[in-house]
Amino acid sequence: MRAGDVECEAGYRDRALEYYREAIAIGGVDTAVEERAGDIALELQDYGAAVAIFDGLAARYPRFEARAAEARLAFRVANWPNAERDAARSSRLTRSGAALLVWWIFPEVRDARVEAAGVVATDVLQRQDSRVMMRAVSLGLLEVDPNTHRARPDAPLTRLAAARMMRLLAARLAGSRPLPECFQGAPDPGKAGRDAIRVAARCKLLSESGGSVVSGAEFTRGLDRLRSLFPAGEAMKRD
Repeated sequence: MRAGDVECEAGYRDRALEYYREAIAIGGVDTAVEERAGDIALELQDYGAAVAIFDGLAARYPRFEARAAEARLAFRVANWPNAERDAARSSRLTRSGAALLVWWIFPEVRDARVEAAGVVATDVLQRQDSRVMMRAVSLGLLEVDPNTHRARPDAPLTRLAAARMMRLLAARLAGSRPLPECFQGAPDPGKAGRDAIRVAARCKLLSESGGSVVSGAEFTRGLDRLRSLFPAGEAMKRD
């Protein structure tokens, strides 16, 4: 364990992780050391090691359950196709990136039966991801300007738009079932304003602070959390 500390202080974090993992395997390692090893594994993108370490910690200490979930999600994202992985890791998620992540994580979106959108988004028709964007628009997950007929796919996803999308997704995934308690009393998504962000924060889908736009990592964590709230969502149908 001391060897791991020395290597870590010297900046050789890959070597430090090896020593820490050896010490963890032997047993009797301080919890703080295990957490440090998990953090280093995430930093080095050794997601298999991070999952093993944080799952072990979570099995003994419930306070590490969130870190274990973070490691498992990072492991999954690392194995996603390039476009989805890039969107999930983007520092400023675009509206098209958000639509792609929703399409990827929720088969209910991919398989949804929808009517033609009331307003056609003219700026998505010639794009490679036109099917993904058109589905998000048709389901009302992304709004289209009624005057310009633009969905602005390359614009950053604002925190308000992300919260609104989460709220609409939750309603569709719930179908005829009641929404989870954290959504109770939530305003209509189209009239929500800042209240939508507060509800998303209450449901642990998004942070209430953190800037006007969201990162791919934050949005992906929120979708993963939403997926856990609806583990067997029904096929989405347009009302």
